[in-house]
Amino acid sequence: MLTYIIDMVMDRTILEAAMRVFVQEGYDGATTKSIATEAGVNEVTLFRKFKSKENILQAVIIYNRDSALNTLNSIFLDKREKTDLHAKLIRLSQNLISFMNERVDMMILLLSEGRRKPMVAKIISSIPKEMIKRLAEFFDGEIRQGKMRRVDPRLTALSFLGFLLYHSLMKGLLDTGKAIDTFVDIFVKGIRINSERERKIKV
Repeated sequence: MLTYIIDMVMDRTILEAAMRVFVQEGYDGATTKSIATEAGVNEVTLFRKFKSKENILQAVIIYNRDSALNTLNSIFLDKREKTDLHAKLIRLSQNLISFMNERVDMMILLLSEGRRKPMVAKIISSIPKEMIKRLAEFFDGEIRQGKMRRVDPRLTALSFLGFLLYHSLMKGLLDTGKAIDTFVDIFVKGIRINSERERKIKV
């Protein structure tokens, strides 16, 4: 068990170091030696674990995908979460924008690499697809509980995540706190049930 935990910590250290090196030097400019140095490990250890630089890049993408999904799950799959829809979406927006802001340069790099590497593109595309799926499941549950209008859950999820991604890519064009408050206010007013008649509609 201890060995497993040590391996997990080492893998995370390597992947976070790889992200920094890829962002600073680009994928082509980055070397396994520079990644190993940044991570504080031997280059042989790096090759033993990942075999190649492309495998490291793919592992970085999967690591970021899992981190993004964990951000969603921490809010929507937490049965102890009793706050209303507006409060949940505020909290989710704050967490996801913070997550994206920390990785925006890496996101841009991955999009560029995805155009040249089909396998990278395939893994990258799984990130928004899975996030939209998870968020759509949440919205569908809200609809079934009579807390939301009958709207397409998937398009609702896409609209929500689209704003957060665009805001992160703009890098400070808008004040984050104000942007989140305003967007969520508009968004919730558009999907919330506003009359008893809407509440009684069967899903």
